[in-house]
Amino acid sequence: MTENWFKVQGDQLYMHGKYYKAIKKYEKALEANPSNALFYYCKGLCYKKLKFFEKAISEFDKAISFNSDDYLNHKNKGISLKNIKKYQDAIAEFDIAIKINPNDPSNFNNKGNTLYEMEKYEEALAEYNKAIIINPKKYIYYINKGNVYYDIKNYENALDEYIKAIRFSEENLDGFGVDKIKSKIVQITTENLILKDKIELYKNMKEKIQFELENRKFKIYIYYSFLNFLINKIIKLKKIKFYYFLNINFLKFNKT
Repeated sequence: MTENWFKVQGDQLYMHGKYYKAIKKYEKALEANPSNALFYYCKGLCYKKLKFFEKAISEFDKAISFNSDDYLNHKNKGISLKNIKKYQDAIAEFDIAIKINPNDPSNFNNKGNTLYEMEKYEEALAEYNKAIIINPKKYIYYINKGNVYYDIKNYENALDEYIKAIRFSEENLDGFGVDKIKSKIVQITTENLILKDKIELYKNMKEKIQFELENRKFKIYIYYSFLNFLINKIIKLKKIKFYYFLNINFLKFNKT
């Protein structure tokens, strides 16, 4: 069995959440090729999923020693460092990841999350804005901005960001985190009566999104109904042609 076979087996186990078993497969792959950075990276991801962040960092360090140009090694090492509150080290890794690949918005988002936990709110906002420039439809970036504004008691801006997050998350039929945002919106609006006009905007937008979703479903229903109609017509037409073919041949046979 080759190192790649063990890698494939490990990947399948990882995708099914069997991280301990996946680690064993990656270790087998490393026995065959101990200088392959990707195998250490995969082990690191498993340990990160298991929340063994120190072990994850160790594996990412090994991956970096063999391939320092892969931004994913630095990005995931940074996430692991953030989770054990080594914030400055985490930021250093995110900066390397950004330098290698400035087109991945998650690099800026991860750096923003680290700065947010350090309570460096203005710097965190700047990083979230950079992420939004690259991907303006990723709702989690607006949630993160909303959380910053919420914590500094700028409720009006927080509400604006949460509304954007709901718009993008619900249009993509992805409800992750939406209930938490709604609860924060309720808290903001009940405590700040001056934001009533924003609530009306939120309600109107919700109704518009719901209408658009229902309209989309209706269009899909019409499309498939029409498609089904065409298929049935084609089937009937083929039957007619088939019967016509039988009748013609039957007549020919009787004439002979």
